[in-house]
Amino acid sequence: MLKYDICRPYKPKKRTKATIAKEKGIETLPNLILKQTIDTPIFEIASEYISDEKQVFSLKEAIQGAQDIIAEIIR
Repeated sequence: MLKYDICRPYKPKKRTKATIAKEKGIETLPNLILKQTIDTPIFEIASEYISDEKQVFSLKEAIQGAQDIIAEIIR
């Protein structure tokens, strides 16, 4: 049993939906949402994160990624 305790820090961590969203570059969007200082609609801001190279193909996907990150922060 001691072997597993020693190896635990070196095991790969679980990839969550929030981790995937951060890898796609959506991390600044939830920060803007949480600050609540923006005057423009969130749909206009989220549309800036749509990118084929980052594999964010729709507005819904960008907002869902932001929600996943916020859920992880609150948890």
